[in-house]
Amino acid sequence: MSALDKQTQTTINWCILAAVDALERVPGSDDGDGDDLNYVADLSSILGLDPFAIRQLSLLPGTRSFPIAHSHSNYFAYVISGSGICWYNGASYEMSANDCVGFKAGTGIAHAFINEASSESPLEILLISETILGDTVYMPLSSPESSTWLDPPIQILGKHNGRPNHPRQQGNIPGQAPIFENPPPSTFWPSTIFHSLVMSIPNGLPRPDALETAHLSILSALSSRFSVCQIVLPPGSRSSPPRAHSKEHKFVYVVGGSGHLWLNGEIVPLQVGHCAGFCAGSGVAHCILNDGPNDLLFLEDFDDDQIFYPLDKEKGQQLVVEAGRTWWDDAPKHQLGLQEPFPVWLE
Repeated sequence: MSALDKQTQTTINWCILAAVDALERVPGSDDGDGDDLNYVADLSSILGLDPFAIRQLSLLPGTRSFPIAHSHSNYFAYVISGSGICWYNGASYEMSANDCVGFKAGTGIAHAFINEASSESPLEILLISETILGDTVYMPLSSPESSTWLDPPIQILGKHNGRPNHPRQQGNIPGQAPIFENPPPSTFWPSTIFHSLVMSIPNGLPRPDALETAHLSILSALSSRFSVCQIVLPPGSRSSPPRAHSKEHKFVYVVGGSGHLWLNGEIVPLQVGHCAGFCAGSGVAHCILNDGPNDLLFLEDFDDDQIFYPLDKEKGQQLVVEAGRTWWDDAPKHQLGLQEPFPVWLE
């Protein structure tokens, strides 16, 4: 590795992590319904992405998350691995890897996730939301004092009680006989639940800039206050020329395949479950290089952003104009490493 300036070396040290290594057990109600056995990784806090709440939720078989609705914060959920149930105002819908769902703020529609698997496979979900001042919550199946949203829109709940049929007891595998008899999952999804892999659209460019995108937050009817985009990079492609952002925070989570992160001229390996965060204003340029078929999730804030391309300023300024953005003329300067920002592949 070449000599780097202090800021770039610090960025490499803290901006990349394996999400599973950050999982911690969180307290629940300890009422025997398994919600005291959840594990959560607070990824946004670790990566310094304060405008957002980004968490990985890991549910063991027989456990659930709390049914909840938010007054001001939009929520987006993406199933990383495993299979389970999305509880949606008393109805239930089966979800598995690469399925996603959006929950719009202010509707009063409560949601939860339940792992009903008979094996020991956890249900891993990536949760992305805003951190809105004044956001309150409504928890329809909890005690009244648990809710801070006191006047949510009136909802008529379905017959599912929001609990796993075989609740996990103090870390033990759920018993064979169900404790609860909930109705089976609904046959058809609502429009805000869909399988992400069928939504990708190719950009029509040759390698190394060929990719497919799916704007998942738009497809799930969420506002433009944050954007979740799934990017599929074919072998030998990259996410973009290296660039840095003035006001746009970016979060990347690898959900399939493997590749490399180019970071100010240095190369860092990426595998399934690795995530990275890039804070706005740092001037650290980055892009994802695909040495295999990776599915990547991006969280971006498009508000009044400025962009800087450190390797080819003339072409970079043209790209910025074509994208309707603004050139970041006073971006912090960094000493770059020697690695080229292009993937390596075999024909």
